[in-house]
Amino acid sequence: MAQQQLVEPGGQLPVGLRLLQLAQHVERVQLVLGALLFPVGFCTLCLLGLNLLTGVFTLVPLAYSDKRPGIDFKALLCNWGLVFVGNFVGASGMLTLFIRAVMRDWMVSTGVFAAMISTSVSGKVIAMSMPNLIFFYLDFEHSIVNMFLFPSGLLLGGEFTIMDYLLWNEIPTVIGNPVGGVTFVGAMIYSTHYKTAPSRKVESDDSVGVPAE
Repeated sequence: MAQQQLVEPGGQLPVGLRLLQLAQHVERVQLVLGALLFPVGFCTLCLLGLNLLTGVFTLVPLAYSDKRPGIDFKALLCNWGLVFVGNFVGASGMLTLFIRAVMRDWMVSTGVFAAMISTSVSGKVIAMSMPNLIFFYLDFEHSIVNMFLFPSGLLLGGEFTIMDYLLWNEIPTVIGNPVGGVTFVGAMIYSTHYKTAPSRKVESDDSVGVPAE
């Protein structure tokens, strides 16, 4: 009995150390995955020509030092303030289902716009994949995906009803998705790029409306 008491701790100690090493390994893997995912947002911002506070801390003072037109000290502070508020609002978290739906379509619509920056198929696929990787990993709400998942859950014996699904998921998600797409992608891209876009001339078709002779 005494020998068993001496042997068992000796055998359990390596097991405990091994579990500790495994936990540390898993933690390191999570850190590496986080490091790989973190640049996705930064790359998306830069490719779409949007502003990040830490970026304008460098670029705007350079424009001010070079005395670029319209860049005075007041404009510098105004830029920093607006970018700070925008970044803060954008990073304020997903507290409700509606916000998760808004964030979901923000990512999906960003992928649609990001595909336009490349002329190659591989570039389009990579640009579309980055924001979609984010929304899938963070488990945002997509109204169309939920149309498949929740009925499938009911068929597999899920303990909820159709009304539960519609009231507590689908309706808030359907409302949140267009808000995210229109507000955070469509309106922002249009408001920041429409002045720099070349004017579009509509060619009139003289043959339309001319009676046949």
